[in-house]
Amino acid sequence: MVGDHNNLYSLNNSTIFTKYKNFAFPLEYATIGYIMVVRMRHTKSHTANRRSHHALMSTGLTKCANCGNFKKRHTVCASCGFYRGMKVLDLVKKIEKKQKKEKAKKAEAK
Repeated sequence: MVGDHNNLYSLNNSTIFTKYKNFAFPLEYATIGYIMVVRMRHTKSHTANRRSHHALMSTGLTKCANCGNFKKRHTVCASCGFYRGMKVLDLVKKIEKKQKKEKAKKAEAK
């Protein structure tokens, strides 16, 4: 149908129509490839109900059983290195290693 130029005619050289009755709209709108589908609007209450679960949740903080500082749940305490009553991280070694690295970096810069 698109390549069939014999069945087309125009009105005022602006809009192209066909001889066939099954086309009730100009062909210039049909060449877009789709026709817009009208959808219903959501009411304000429907939108608000959907967005009611979008609020940010606060993180759950608990006191460490060993040192008493606040920490995130189910994680190792950052101040003492204990998790569920057992020492998991040796924070003294970690700090010493970090200081040693910084000294080496300063020595290279000089």
